[in-house]
Amino acid sequence: MARRTMCPSMARQPSPSRKAIVQAGVKKESWAKPMDAVLEKVAVESGGIYDPQHHLRSLESRSVVAGGVSVTPDAIVDANVRRLQRLARHELVAELPDGRWQVPTDLVSQLKARETTHPRLRVQVDEIAPALGDQVKLRGPAWLDSAEPRAVYGFGDEVARAKEQRALHLQQLGIKRSPSEVRRSLDALARADAGRNVAEARGLAFVAAPPPGFHGVLVPCPGSTPGRRRLERGLEHGSRRSPSRAMRPIAVGRHHG
Repeated sequence: MARRTMCPSMARQPSPSRKAIVQAGVKKESWAKPMDAVLEKVAVESGGIYDPQHHLRSLESRSVVAGGVSVTPDAIVDANVRRLQRLARHELVAELPDGRWQVPTDLVSQLKARETTHPRLRVQVDEIAPALGDQVKLRGPAWLDSAEPRAVYGFGDEVARAKEQRALHLQQLGIKRSPSEVRRSLDALARADAGRNVAEARGLAFVAAPPPGFHGVLVPCPGSTPGRRRLERGLEHGSRRSPSRAMRPIAVGRHHG
């Protein structure tokens, strides 16, 4: 009887949108994890034994930061034990009757060796573009603009027909069909649409082209009318005050010009 298996890592991935354009690939996963080096270090210092309670007491006397975030000693030890339980399923470590763990002092080397003897492959599916029908009238750059269908049947035929519909829509927008012109025009169209949407949501006036000399960093004006901003042009030029309704909506704290 044939046995069907499913890659666990693939099952955890979010499902692509219906009819979305996806890209599938296979990647090799590393057996060794960052915490394995910690387990090995503790085991070397303790004669090949990892004692969760002893490790917990040693961590309580100091603060621990992992990935830039403060982590409690309990959380660290619990994570280590869960990792040991996974390694035990591969007979790389062994749990002792008293709750301690027997850990080889070359754990990381053994795990790296398994990447050759027992490679772990992960199927990854990434959504790279919306459905073809959603791209036809997209007011901005689309995957369809640069797609080059090679097959005259199946998906290739669907892409070719969608490109024809896309070309007709771009002509209606007054956009030429040369790739460079299409890209520039669609970029400008997407920026204008985004600016108008933000302006409408915030009660501002959208200005497609900034006035001459309009550049600098937008910062809030303390104690002023809500929504008012000041455009700082730099120390050598001082600053100038710009009423919010006379400006296009741009990000606070970023350089503009």
